[in-house]
Amino acid sequence: MQDYTGDLQSSYRKVSKKISDLQGRLRASRDAFSQKTIVNELTKLEQERIQIDNVFLETGTQRATMEDHENFPILVGLQKRFPELLKQHATQVREIQALLLYFRYFEDEFIGLFSERKLKLDVEYSVERDGFYHQFTQLSRRTGNYCDEALRVQEGDYSRTYEQEMLKRVVEMRHAVVIESNTFFRRVHRFTGELIDDLDGEAILCQNGDAELIYSDIDRETELRGMTVRQGLQMLFDICDEIIEYLDVPDFGR
Repeated sequence: MQDYTGDLQSSYRKVSKKISDLQGRLRASRDAFSQKTIVNELTKLEQERIQIDNVFLETGTQRATMEDHENFPILVGLQKRFPELLKQHATQVREIQALLLYFRYFEDEFIGLFSERKLKLDVEYSVERDGFYHQFTQLSRRTGNYCDEALRVQEGDYSRTYEQEMLKRVVEMRHAVVIESNTFFRRVHRFTGELIDDLDGEAILCQNGDAELIYSDIDRETELRGMTVRQGLQMLFDICDEIIEYLDVPDFGR
């Protein structure tokens, strides 16, 4: 039994590594034909991974939902902070689990920063600030839709006649979630970086950089309490920096 379990774990790691490598190629590709070819390869590998997953479930074998990421210290901390979230999404692939952790952290600690009460900006930056909440809501909804679809596939809740189509759809949905997450956090990263540079200079764009961030007892924020706006922006900049590095999507806009 031990050898059988070891073989399963080894097979799962190999398939997951191939999928991860192909996802990296898909993120880096700008050619439609190459993208289609990679999606087809990923679809076949996803089918193989699901088969292994089903054996894991049947034998009661426990496998790690996420590995430690020593190069991503914030993510490591979030694994410990939100164990129930990981448990809830134990069947999701590792990068989606990571995104769900980052999303929860961003929602709990930082989304409230994008308000006139907390962040007093000039007109142009106020408009951009106010748009982040809606963008994040849309991104969270899309990610939730992906998780629901992936769970359906994992549980076999579909006609076998359409298995390839379902798997292909899941691959494409996951790719879209990663790309849109990268786009969103790059925007926030640029936005906060420009405000930090402004506060370190003439302080024209942000009018309350030295103000203390104050929260009530019912507010869920815990880490920004008592910080200055400037310090809060730096913390947000750093989390975006790690998310962008984790997703590893080429910046085609450069």
